[in-house]
Amino acid sequence: MRLALGGAAVALFTWWAVHDGGTAPGSWYPGALLFLAAFAPVAYTIEPRRLSRPAVVALSALVAFTAWSFLSITWADARGDAWDGANRTLLYLLVFALFAAVPWTAAEASILLGAFALATAVAGAWAVGATLAGDAGSFPDGRLAAPIGYENASAALLFAAFWPAVLIASARSTPAPARGLLLATAGLLLGLVVLCQSRGSLIAGPAALVVALALVRERRRLVLALSAVAATTLVASPLLLEVYASAPALDDALGRAAIALALSMALLAAAGLASGRLGRAGPRPLTRRSLGVALACALVALAAGAGLAAARTADGAAPAIGSRFTGGVESGRYDFWRVAWGQFARHPLTGAGADNFAQDYARERRRREEPLYPHSIVFRTLGQTGMVGVVLLTAFLAAAFAGIRSTDALTGPPAVAALIVATAWLAHASLDWLWEVPAVAAPAMACLGLVAGLGMAPPVAARRGRRPGRALAVAALAGAGAVSLVLPALAARQIERAVPRFGDDPVGALQGLERARELNRLSDRPDLISGALASQAGDSVAARRAFSRVLARDAGDWYPRAQLGVLDLEAGRRGAALAELARARRLNPREPAIVLAADAARRGAPLPAEVKQRLSDRVLPTPLGRRPLTCRPVLGLCARSPVA
Repeated sequence: MRLALGGAAVALFTWWAVHDGGTAPGSWYPGALLFLAAFAPVAYTIEPRRLSRPAVVALSALVAFTAWSFLSITWADARGDAWDGANRTLLYLLVFALFAAVPWTAAEASILLGAFALATAVAGAWAVGATLAGDAGSFPDGRLAAPIGYENASAALLFAAFWPAVLIASARSTPAPARGLLLATAGLLLGLVVLCQSRGSLIAGPAALVVALALVRERRRLVLALSAVAATTLVASPLLLEVYASAPALDDALGRAAIALALSMALLAAAGLASGRLGRAGPRPLTRRSLGVALACALVALAAGAGLAAARTADGAAPAIGSRFTGGVESGRYDFWRVAWGQFARHPLTGAGADNFAQDYARERRRREEPLYPHSIVFRTLGQTGMVGVVLLTAFLAAAFAGIRSTDALTGPPAVAALIVATAWLAHASLDWLWEVPAVAAPAMACLGLVAGLGMAPPVAARRGRRPGRALAVAALAGAGAVSLVLPALAARQIERAVPRFGDDPVGALQGLERARELNRLSDRPDLISGALASQAGDSVAARRAFSRVLARDAGDWYPRAQLGVLDLEAGRRGAALAELARARRLNPREPAIVLAADAARRGAPLPAEVKQRLSDRVLPTPLGRRPLTCRPVLGLCARSPVA
């Protein structure tokens, strides 16, 4: 039963991974409801005294952080976004609590972690195979974006899955066939990480390596396994890096890279099968010397990464191997973090509200991007939940990681592997928006819960009699959680159905958007989309009504004000248009469409066609910027804006 539960969770994580990382509400909301349904009966039967002290502290802190996220809806400007952010935190609470409440055995943990690694590797390999078969969507700019659709998130997922594969493969108790399979899987996963060319992996790698070498008991066997995988990847790296350098004509380079990966996997599988007599030395206890060795290894890894970044050809004109790893460190993230820090400075105790970042960034940005999130779990927590959120989330993470030392059973490869999955995610999430990607964050939470479950005390005799008080409490909390998850989920479903059918059935589409508005009374998305569709159809009355309703729910969004200014200008109301466009410009000073429309209004000139086209292309806020309604899914990652 436990394996069935864990296997279903792994299957859901994999499904999320191949569906934009589960970023679309139509993907992660149903998954959250499944976790709620699975956890409710467990919550009724669990005995809190069986949990270790770190697990109790971690669970309590995460419950408090989730409650604080919901409370932030009351002071957030974009309350619909805050509701989504709080519900996503509830999802992670359910995942952690479910895995923490189950008394896992080491063998079960190994099976689940191995299945996670294998499923992730298959998803990545499938994307490479699809590209070789003619679908170039997985390599939009020479970097592997699949399975998630966003290169950095895919790299984080693949790298997180790498560690369970290599750790369990190095364990003495792992059978030879499984060892060979997992070692080959580790080689494939590391090669796919290189194809992603995410510089965040250069941060996650040393952090995970430190934890692995510091905690694992069979350290010599792990070093042998890591050395084998690193050696084959290093040999294959010129061909792997050539893929990025060959974009957009990458077919031949990718074919050579695939052959190199296949050969590496074959060598590693053979090494795993033949490694039964290697590394016979027994487990070694954790000492200061071993910690020093771990730190030294991490520094060597960092030095190697720096050496690669500094590599140049003999004339110094270009990198010796075409690679994004060798690029500069200039990034829009620094500007994102500046604005998030400003949110914290203005609201040090409470923050701006869960997932409330986009409007502040549009107003204060110095770059062209308009992301939904600040690309860092650190700055997300600071800017959106304030010092209270920082304390609660830090307490959760500290207690969850401290659970690794609570019992002797937690020094084996499964427990260490689970902890390293979370470590790699947390290190990478400090530089990217991985908190908002359930396909990456949920497995990390599950692994932290798995550590707590491995440390659970043996079962005690069941109490006699029923516990109506607990049953009522569980039913009430589950009901409240279900309502909080179901309403936005149904609203998102109505939106996803309505937008594609607008061309054939505009009345039915608008009725669907109205139902979405009634289901989710905090979100402005249904009205925003209704206004954009009406504007494109030339119905200025319906467009004005919809955009005005957006502002009634969220007065800080520049987009409906810009659209209302355009409608006024087209109707000949120059004064009203200038006033509305001035308000829009205060909310987004760097938007060219606003500047062009205001200039036309001042001169009494016709509205430039570029303005309407740009506004049509920037309807939907998404994690990577505003996108047109042609994105599918409508509410999701939309990284490449495919036309439906």
